[in-house]
Amino acid sequence: MKKLLCSFPSIETHKVLIAGAVGPYGTSLHDCSEYTGSYVEHVSPEEIADWHRPKVRALVEAGVDILAFETIPAQSEAEALLELLKEFPEQKAWLSFSCKVCIIYYN
Repeated sequence: MKKLLCSFPSIETHKVLIAGAVGPYGTSLHDCSEYTGSYVEHVSPEEIADWHRPKVRALVEAGVDILAFETIPAQSEAEALLELLKEFPEQKAWLSFSCKVCIIYYN
């Protein structure tokens, strides 16, 4: 991957980082729960970490500069990902949440 990037002239003037995207567990269920996080009610943090581990390992072994844990809809999944990240102590990562929109009206 990095060998390919080196063939671009701008690589000499700009530091290019490769992010490996990791989405929520719910995408594997094909029930739109990746938007709600409802699966955390019946899937343990260990099961979630086990599901993410092969992809995270593959991205780390491929040499990504940073992992992008993106649009995570539930705190418990985020916590499972942070625990999993401890298995890769040199790996940098960011985590973003997908939040429920709530409208509050005041009188």
